[in-house]
Amino acid sequence: MELQPHLLTGARVALTGRLASMTQADAVARLAAVGAQHSSSVTRSTTLLVVGDANFPLTHTGRMTEKLHAARRLQRAGGAIEIIDEQ
Repeated sequence: MELQPHLLTGARVALTGRLASMTQADAVARLAAVGAQHSSSVTRSTTLLVVGDANFPLTHTGRMTEKLHAARRLQRAGGAIEIIDEQ
């Protein structure tokens, strides 16, 4: 029996904001366990940005995070990055 790869296998994933369900360190460990690569910044090679539910989509100052701004700029420029909340 051949195992199917996880949907995130090979993905380059950035995290932004405070996660409600786990620490960012735990999230990075889970990403690695399924074969995804964590990215500390949003670049053209980032395929997914996960925005923490604890303050989605704003920071404590009421503004969007820099990573979320960068991901939206990439999307407007035709980039293939997907933005999702942690759920």
